Amino acid sequence: MSRPDEAMELPVLPLQNSVSDVNGRRMFLADDVKVIAFDGVRVLWISRRVSLDGIGGLSYADGTVRGLATDVGAENVPFEIDAVSGAASGGFVDFRRLG
Repeated sequence: MSRPDEAMELPVLPLQNSVSDVNGRRMFLADDVKVIAFDGVRVLWISRRVSLDGIGGLSYADGTVRGLATDVGAENVPFEIDAVSGAASGGFVDFRRLG
């Protein structure tokens, strides 16, 4: 996108949560299963799936995006995402435990 004043469709549906890094000029937007980083012009990264079905408690501090996700048989599983790389730890891991 070459004009930041134009509307842009982002891959976040439905939008569940958002948090800003004012100094870094970024927003972190969460849908039901993933988080994206957006700098007002482009998507910087899209996280892996961090939640089975719902993300809450999104926060940002010291270069890390934190939130609470749902997982198989549990709720409020914490996750962390590096704000620069988008690498995630914690949260929902995969569907192999469902079998």
